[in-house]
Amino acid sequence: MSVVDPGLQPERTGLAWRRTTVSLAVVSLAGTRLLPDPVGLVGLAGLVAAIALLVLGERRYRRVRRALARDPDAAVAGGLLVPLTAATTLLLGAGAAVYVLAAGVG
Repeated sequence: MSVVDPGLQPERTGLAWRRTTVSLAVVSLAGTRLLPDPVGLVGLAGLVAAIALLVLGERRYRRVRRALARDPDAAVAGGLLVPLTAATTLLLGAGAAVYVLAAGVG
């Protein structure tokens, strides 16, 4: 009998990462649509980052499920997913702030 239920924590975490990347993609698409051309490239960069984060999140989800199926007490390293998401959000937010401040001054 297996102690690990494949639908518990790894599944919830995987779904949370999917929601995060979809949110980032939607905001990035809105940025490319609403912002002028030079600044709209920030939104395009966010869209590319969202796709990369989705791929990394899916890979991590599969790796964690395999590790827990082998050994329920296994510790799985965090990787670069959280810092990459934080850096992407920070850079996109800074780009949006620069645009808003520049538009308010002019």
